[in-house]
Amino acid sequence: MMKNFTLKQNVLGLILILLGVFGSAALNQSFAQSYCTPYSYYGCNLNYDYGTTEQVQIKDISKNLIYAKAADGCNTTSSTPNAAGNGFTLISSTPAFTLSSGSKYTLGISVSMTYNNTTVYNGYAINLAAWIDINRDGTFSASEYIATGWGNPVSGNAKGVGGAIMENTFTIPCGVSPGKTRMRIITSYSYTMGASGSCPMGGSGSPYHYYGEQEDYTITLANPASLAAGFYMPSTAYLGTPVKMTNSNPTGYIAHQWDIDDNGSIEYNTTNATHIFNTAGTNCVRLKSQNCLGRDSTLRCINIVAPSSKPVVDFASNTNEVERFGTVNFLDLS
Repeated sequence: MMKNFTLKQNVLGLILILLGVFGSAALNQSFAQSYCTPYSYYGCNLNYDYGTTEQVQIKDISKNLIYAKAADGCNTTSSTPNAAGNGFTLISSTPAFTLSSGSKYTLGISVSMTYNNTTVYNGYAINLAAWIDINRDGTFSASEYIATGWGNPVSGNAKGVGGAIMENTFTIPCGVSPGKTRMRIITSYSYTMGASGSCPMGGSGSPYHYYGEQEDYTITLANPASLAAGFYMPSTAYLGTPVKMTNSNPTGYIAHQWDIDDNGSIEYNTTNATHIFNTAGTNCVRLKSQNCLGRDSTLRCINIVAPSSKPVVDFASNTNEVERFGTVNFLDLS
């Protein structure tokens, strides 16, 4: 009996292990698929480095920097025009950052424009394009295109330096398939990729892509795990002075609404808010927040008091004597 029981346990354990392996494989099947490899006709280092991707930045809705790639010039070395892989680089094979469904982000890109390693000073049009494989199926479809409305980023920018960062906003939709996926950026001189142009092949196919660079980034998509509106502010403030209300959830939310006096009127639609209360006594503020799980609200109150006396202006310094061009720190004691 003991042997039969042990055998059944072993078989059951084997089945559970196999289920775990195949289940894990199913969850990661979409990411395991091979992405197409885009390329430009001249690629990198064939003298025509027109529209090289330099700085890349991702910021959240509060403008906090969550990812930054320094200017790095053209990342590959091409030897033959119109060769597969010209100008393409997988910047990160492990997730470089995480994007949450329902959240809005800013993608910033700068480029350089050089000929034979010499900066080209002109106003040539550089077209920027970007995609995120939202459904993690190994392709960048037109519906996953996140690049519209960029200005021309070129104004005589040196290789490895780049010029002004052009920014564009995008939103990760609710209900994404969580896990590893890719973001693709293409910079192209003269030619426009468009929503369906995620895999150009130099001069061999549509869309044509003669000058520029292509970069892929491994990233993570995530869904919110909780819903809870929250913020903090002082418990007391003086009449007529600005009161800062700081959101406890600066990321992972679709929208925030601030209802001053809790009367149904929305005064601010920003992540954080600053308000001047002109009525003494108890003043209440309701924050309404929304993410992919739904809506929630919270109420907090503040006691606004009128000053009982004029302020006494005073300050202190860390030193009474300093050399020319030296630094003095001042502390407000009012």
